[in-house]
Amino acid sequence: MENTTKGKVCVTGASGYVASWLVKRLLESGYHVLGTVRDPGNHKKVGHLWNLTGAKERLELVRADLLEEGSFDDAVMACEGVFHTASPAAVLDSAINGTLNVLRSCKKNPSLKRVVLTSSSSTVRLKDEADLPPNVLLDETSWSSMEFCESLQIWYAIAKTLAEKAAWEFAKENGIDLVAVLPTFVVGPNLSHELSPTTTDVLGLFQGESTKFTMYGRMGYVHIDDVASCHILLYETPRAAGRYICNSAVLDVNELVTLLARRFPSYPIPKSLPCVYGEQTYGFSTAKVRELGMKFRDVEEMFDDAVDSLRAHGYLLNSVPPHLLLSSYPLRLPPPRLHDQLLVSATFPRSGSTRGGRPMASGGSSNAGSLTQWLREKGFDEEAIGRMSRRCKNLHGLDAGEASGVWDYLLNVVKIERRKLRYVVTKCPKVLTLSVDDKLVPTVQCLTTLQAKPGEVAQAIVKFPQILFHSVEEKLCPLLAFFQTLGISEKQLAKLLMVNPRLISYSIEAKFSQTVDFLVGLGIDKEGMIGKIMAKEPYIMGYSVDKRLRPTAEFLKSAVGLEGSNLQRVIMSFPDILSRDVDKILRPNLAFLRSCGFSKDQVMALVAGYPPVLIKSVKHCLEPRMKFLVEEMGRDMGEVVDYPQFFRHGLKRSLEYRHKVLKQMNSRCSLSEMLDCNQKKHDLTCHLNQVRQLESSILRIMMENFSIVLKIDPSKVQGMYLDKKMNS
Repeated sequence: MENTTKGKVCVTGASGYVASWLVKRLLESGYHVLGTVRDPGNHKKVGHLWNLTGAKERLELVRADLLEEGSFDDAVMACEGVFHTASPAAVLDSAINGTLNVLRSCKKNPSLKRVVLTSSSSTVRLKDEADLPPNVLLDETSWSSMEFCESLQIWYAIAKTLAEKAAWEFAKENGIDLVAVLPTFVVGPNLSHELSPTTTDVLGLFQGESTKFTMYGRMGYVHIDDVASCHILLYETPRAAGRYICNSAVLDVNELVTLLARRFPSYPIPKSLPCVYGEQTYGFSTAKVRELGMKFRDVEEMFDDAVDSLRAHGYLLNSVPPHLLLSSYPLRLPPPRLHDQLLVSATFPRSGSTRGGRPMASGGSSNAGSLTQWLREKGFDEEAIGRMSRRCKNLHGLDAGEASGVWDYLLNVVKIERRKLRYVVTKCPKVLTLSVDDKLVPTVQCLTTLQAKPGEVAQAIVKFPQILFHSVEEKLCPLLAFFQTLGISEKQLAKLLMVNPRLISYSIEAKFSQTVDFLVGLGIDKEGMIGKIMAKEPYIMGYSVDKRLRPTAEFLKSAVGLEGSNLQRVIMSFPDILSRDVDKILRPNLAFLRSCGFSKDQVMALVAGYPPVLIKSVKHCLEPRMKFLVEEMGRDMGEVVDYPQFFRHGLKRSLEYRHKVLKQMNSRCSLSEMLDCNQKKHDLTCHLNQVRQLESSILRIMMENFSIVLKIDPSKVQGMYLDKKMNS
């Protein structure tokens, strides 16, 4: 007989990846579970919870919203324990306020035994290289550096760290028994058909995508079931207190892909990935949670279970046919001229069989079937199917076999993620009516011939599905010929089309020619610099000349005072400035700079030296840096005019730290001398006499604090070389 005497507990965000597994294990352990979700009636989001063993007898789902204060009162008051797993971690204020809203509700329940908070190992491991000694074992006393995360814009880690710290402070002030689970990268089966972000990244890796895991670098991994068990263990163990790292193993990204490629040879897993962070050797100590009896599954088991789940949900085939493995790599055609390459790709040899000019379903039945049922099986709900039918009348004459051919090609060859492919089809259902051989293959092959990688082509199609409808001969070739007259290279053209695929839809005469004529009117070289401007800012061709580009240029002339070559240099070095709204962005920034006391000539010098100063956030960038410059550093504003790149450097990470070092050494140097040595690579060559003229204190600061090794070439005695990477 099931044990049903363990009491009632609340799980916030119950439909989430971790929360769903936690609900599953709590029900199996005999708990009565009250789960909070934003919409209990959304069967697509919560249906998998009702399929769990014990759900009909001991599961309740109620509405609650993290951003509504008091929203959790009723749910929490009915329970003895709370597992807070929900967190809108992408938004700082929402993550913090959401956590505090739940804890405020917990404070109102005098019978509450314990709160278990789901945090993250990203609150522990993200630090500057100088703060991570070789082979260090990070434990629960470690916290990530907010300055480091801010400099790399790792907002997830910042949100998680600030939310957890706020929770500890609130719990201490209000006598709440709080423990925190810090999982590493969570891998394993999905209970829901909707994939979590981490599972989506794993799916991408098995489809040959490498960007996400390259950016992860060295990472800890843990099985989803172990994470759920850890939560329950900490809730049920009276002596548990504080933070607990939940991790099975720590692997470099190349160790991971080597293991997976060997274990799953039928999938196009990258054989190696670049180490963007250099060599990392840190590990995680799990002694604290293991001492309570926690055991972890190994990496092989967690990925085995993840793959089995992805297969069961239809995201991965049981094995990938060899022809699909080969076709996942772009075919490089001989490059006589790029224009000719596109014409060749338009007549690219057909693959597969067709019926009535339309594709047969690859790997599926060729018999006509119910398209509506097929769409349901692919995860489309009734509302979406109805909306698609209204948008595309041709769907009524299409059968499941024909649609399946397009779906399989885009999924397995172009490598569009399944959830993103559903978005593409929902937004542009006419895609399903295209012929694979006559339409899709030539267009995709054309794009890959432009040195675009398969993953980039997939991203371009997701951004702008209409890219698939354009004719190679009628649209792409004339477009290419036009861009070639501007001196745009094959590689630059690929970047333009992948970053802003909507360019393909623009008219040469109505859009492109006007923009080019406008830039030429500013004195910018048509055959050289315009191509470079477009490569830097691919969206510039999409803006209206009369509504955006011309007003911005006139503002830079009349209000800022830039003329002739100065205006040209600003646009060529930072073309993004032309795409900014004058009244909402440029004018307020200019007004702020003038309010600081800069003269018109000084403002013009600032903008000419560092154009982004006109689009930086006044509140978060310009104002705090100006205040620090004058009040803390005691500097004159004229120094900023001489070195406008001052606004590029981080306040916490660069300005405060460098100023503190100089203050301790009782020394002084210019802003450029102080901040230039913050670059990761710095190659400085100067005459020996100039070296001797530098203050000895500055040399000492550089050597002691910036890890610089000075080497003088005795044979040439020409200068000073900095030959070692600096710690930024």
